[in-house]
Amino acid sequence: MTTSALGTHNARSPELADPIGSGEAVINRFGADGKPDVYGVADFLAQAFLPEDATMASFLVNALYLFGDNTLIAYGGAPPGVTAELTRLGHKVAGAGLARERSPVREGRYDRALLLTQALGRGSDAEILRRLRALRSAVRPGGLVCFHIFDRDRAWFLDGERSISARGRNVVFRLRFDPASGRISAQPSHNGREADNPGAGSCVAKMTVKTWNRSELEALLRPVGLRLERVYADWSGAGPDAGESGRLIVVAAKPRRARKAIV
Repeated sequence: MTTSALGTHNARSPELADPIGSGEAVINRFGADGKPDVYGVADFLAQAFLPEDATMASFLVNALYLFGDNTLIAYGGAPPGVTAELTRLGHKVAGAGLARERSPVREGRYDRALLLTQALGRGSDAEILRRLRALRSAVRPGGLVCFHIFDRDRAWFLDGERSISARGRNVVFRLRFDPASGRISAQPSHNGREADNPGAGSCVAKMTVKTWNRSELEALLRPVGLRLERVYADWSGAGPDAGESGRLIVVAAKPRRARKAIV
């Protein structure tokens, strides 16, 4: 399964098409077995953080009140096992990209809108707002949206080097939290140092993700016409103060009498 808390690329080619338009698709070459392996930092981290498909599907059913037959749209796609399980339960799941050249879906077409395969905070502030507007626009009044973010109040705990196993190998990443920008950066390391020698099979590449605490999140949602409903610490449904991942799973609603979003 290709999933991550920090972000996911559904990379199917060396060009690393970026369906969510973050502008942060990068090429990284870790030459294991003497063969070049081409992918982005986010693509590698995508292997390590999100749960098994069955756990995610169960969470969505309960957190989004998926009873009966609901229509869902998953921006950036959904793990195949999640789509299969929701379909088995009678729901209809569509996938869509958020690239700039894609036309938005029809206003209010779906009951639920999801951003599962990357954290909301990747990309610029303008791109983040664009994703939120797309999620809000896709659902009917009273519909719910779900995405995950990193908690600014717990971002300090992520600072430092972390060893992450994925794609059949182990890579050390240096994570840093910048309180001024509110962003976490992730950069591959090599023997405890940031990789800076392409000849050794690696090249420097970095991705960043923005963080919010609860009050900042509410302020972020309000101008785009979304209301915060619930926050969870993980995909098992634990309360927002549980867990050590520094992640928050967010459920927000489009009010039934929604005011016009600020564009």
